[in-house]
Amino acid sequence: FSINHSTRTAGAGISISGYNDTIIKNLVIREIASSSNRGIEIFRGYNTSIINNTIIVNRASSDGIFLDRSINTRIISNNITINGSTQASSNAIDILSSNFTNITGNILHNFRTTGINNHIIVLAGSSLNNTIFNNNILLTDDRSQGIRAISSSYNILVNNKISTSGGNDTGIYFQSSSNSILYNNTINVSGIRNYGIYLNISSNNNIISNHTIFASGSNGAGIRFDEDSKDNNVTGTSILTLGSSDYGIVIRGGKNYIFSTRIDTSGSSAHGILSLQMPTLGSSADIYDSIINASATNSYDINHTSDVFEAGINIYNTTLINKKIFTTNSVSQVKVYWYLD
Repeated sequence: FSINHSTRTAGAGISISGYNDTIIKNLVIREIASSSNRGIEIFRGYNTSIINNTIIVNRASSDGIFLDRSINTRIISNNITINGSTQASSNAIDILSSNFTNITGNILHNFRTTGINNHIIVLAGSSLNNTIFNNNILLTDDRSQGIRAISSSYNILVNNKISTSGGNDTGIYFQSSSNSILYNNTINVSGIRNYGIYLNISSNNNIISNHTIFASGSNGAGIRFDEDSKDNNVTGTSILTLGSSDYGIVIRGGKNYIFSTRIDTSGSSAHGILSLQMPTLGSSADIYDSIINASATNSYDINHTSDVFEAGINIYNTTLINKKIFTTNSVSQVKVYWYLD
């Protein structure tokens, strides 16, 4: 069956409020009307299944699938595309104040050429205990994010493939979102000022494990911790960056931990670890059993700047391929430790 939402006023192809055990399956839904539309919207639903649908978003400020205050929703094997040019603020899947959502095996593409802020999966409004698994995500426009969590914690992101090619894009973006597990995601970013994973504004106690992150743009990073995001663990992860000033990991405020991770950078001024100070807060890290290789002549394996005495970088049994460490002054401490058998 096909549904064309072609009225001039805002609305939805399918709108359900307050129902349980609903199944929406095998539909083609096209949003071709004015802006602020949704392919499927669910309000206060319980045990809803949205399976094997094709949804095409052609307008601004629209969503493919929208959930509000819903519990135990399954969004499985759907194909959602955001089309058009110069359109903004549309999301493939928008989850608001909803818990225990399972988003699995979807193909989610943003093909807008000159739009901005068109995200793929959004968790917001304290959306908790959601699982995002085995999705294929593609972004082509600017200032957009593959998976975006705002004030939403205790979520699980596993086995997703995310590619971005616009400018100022991020594969996975957390803001004030904590205690989540990110495992075995593959992220490829290729535009200017793009980030594989960006944890911002007190996003704490997250686990980033077994990732493959490749960055071929410039002025970005594989992973960035910002605005006092602390006590996050990166483990078993591979980061490769090719562009100038495209860093492996950036830490700005707070202390974070890196285990068994390999970082390779080859661009000019592309440091392996770049530690930056916030106005009143230093940055620090403990790095264990890792390999860091910043191969350009003007790049450092570790570049640490801080005027806060306690904000040091401690390196344990870690190989710095080029043995290059830069600190701004005597307060910027980098300590290297090796285990003895």
